[in-house]
Amino acid sequence: MKNILIALVLALGSVTVQAAPAAPATVNVDGTAVPLRITSTLAEDVLDAEKAVARARLDFIPGAGETFHFDANGQKSAKPVKGGFFRKVVGTTADGRVVVQDFWQDSGKAKLEPYAVAKGAAASDFSVTVDSALIGYTDDDTFAIQPVRNQKLTGRYSYYNKGRLRAQLPLRQEDGESENDLPELRAFATTHMRLFYPDGKLLVLFPVDLKNLDVEGIVLVYRADGTLLASTTTGAEQWIMRDTAGSVLTKETAEYAAAAEEFQEVARQWFALARQLEQFGLDIRYGDKN
Repeated sequence: MKNILIALVLALGSVTVQAAPAAPATVNVDGTAVPLRITSTLAEDVLDAEKAVARARLDFIPGAGETFHFDANGQKSAKPVKGGFFRKVVGTTADGRVVVQDFWQDSGKAKLEPYAVAKGAAASDFSVTVDSALIGYTDDDTFAIQPVRNQKLTGRYSYYNKGRLRAQLPLRQEDGESENDLPELRAFATTHMRLFYPDGKLLVLFPVDLKNLDVEGIVLVYRADGTLLASTTTGAEQWIMRDTAGSVLTKETAEYAAAAEEFQEVARQWFALARQLEQFGLDIRYGDKN
């Protein structure tokens, strides 16, 4: 698969020259109508990290219990292991489920917020059945929230950095409508991951599959003001870049040069987010296409 990172670098020399009408509501990209402007934003209790955690945090009755140790690969150990983590029983829910919390062994910082274990499951098992939302932390200021309902993953997996939402995985087909969806992007709800500017505006929309992140489809890049800056497909060798009114830009214009600078800034933010999300085992930079 052609590397999207390479495409970002080469885009400035491979922009398609097309005539375009002024500011239609949508534009055709590879047979799909995509919005030229995103005006909606997510609710602040989704965008703001503290509010999102408060909404997802589990209510439980505190109570000290056993502590279990694991190495970095999740193998249980009788004693602390450098580079691993430990799990503490910290209470129970009102209906009697055990509540545990995982911590990084070396720093002692929280790896996960307290979460409920399914009734009958052993808290000492690394792959325990979870029965509440998961809020996971890295050693820096990046964390993720995964909703869980009836012991099944549901809703969007959301990533936060420096107190703000920066990325979300797509919904699962069985999730249906999402309370935190963006109306203009509902056609991409189950097929595309989305990256955000720190203020919550859409930065990049690109295709992923929850079982295979390396897939083909439309890639959209938006400006901070919500207008479409560039579009391509993962199988293409060129990007189409536009001005804020939706007209396609050509290389021999001052408008193109300005858009090119915006494009490079988006690329820098995209790469920075990619490095952060690698800590969760997620590669959003795309590999080479065979």
